[in-house]
Amino acid sequence: MLRRITGPVLGRVRRLSLTGSVGKLKEKDSFTLIELLIVIAIIGILAAVVVLILNPQQLLAQGRERSEQEELVSGMLT
Repeated sequence: MLRRITGPVLGRVRRLSLTGSVGKLKEKDSFTLIELLIVIAIIGILAAVVVLILNPQQLLAQGRERSEQEELVSGMLT
């Protein structure tokens, strides 16, 4: 025969199951401080490399130098 659980017993069972599942979920889905700091450091290094590679001022300066050199060469040829 199945008995229906009511009253304070049901409340205790629910509290235990909810507390246990929240604790397990928290342990499984969280990151440690060290892991977060490592990821932030890697992102920072990658961002610095990209900025150095794609430095817009340096690219503009190279473009100006090339155009000046082309003007000098074309002036010499004519």
